[in-house]
Amino acid sequence: MNQFIGVLGSIVLLLASGLHYSKKNIKKYLFTIGNLLMFAYAILNFIDGGSIFFIYLQILINFSSLLLWLNIKDKYDQPLVLSLGAILTYFALTINLDYLTLTFVIGIITLALGFSTDTKKPTHNLLLFAGSLLIAIFSFFQKDLIFLILNAFFALFSLKNLYQEFYKLKS
Repeated sequence: MNQFIGVLGSIVLLLASGLHYSKKNIKKYLFTIGNLLMFAYAILNFIDGGSIFFIYLQILINFSSLLLWLNIKDKYDQPLVLSLGAILTYFALTINLDYLTLTFVIGIITLALGFSTDTKKPTHNLLLFAGSLLIAIFSFFQKDLIFLILNAFFALFSLKNLYQEFYKLKS
């Protein structure tokens, strides 16, 4: 059942990311639904013996989505997202301190910075790319195919957006 929820959440998130920016309201709903499904998947997967770190990841992502829904200004949401990222990092490091945990911690902090950076700045996609790539690497070693594929996709998607932004700057 949890695999089904994870796949469904991934599909919803991939559909949302593929929509054009002009469909902003639909994207917002789809991202919310997809993120909630991935949160449920992370919890169910943890109950089945999976990593608690994916719950931490989904807490950060869902919190960021909530701030988006509430239309919190960047100057306020950035400290909030970074503070939550710092708290989750503390919990992660108290559970286990090894290279894999450090990969996760750097990934979640990088994602937190990316989520809280203005989407019009190139650093937004650079941070999302780096964070997603690190979480994909972590997912690979945790043998979680759903989070691996999803984060690898988001890393590639952010890289594509970064390339397009860079190309526009050079033109």
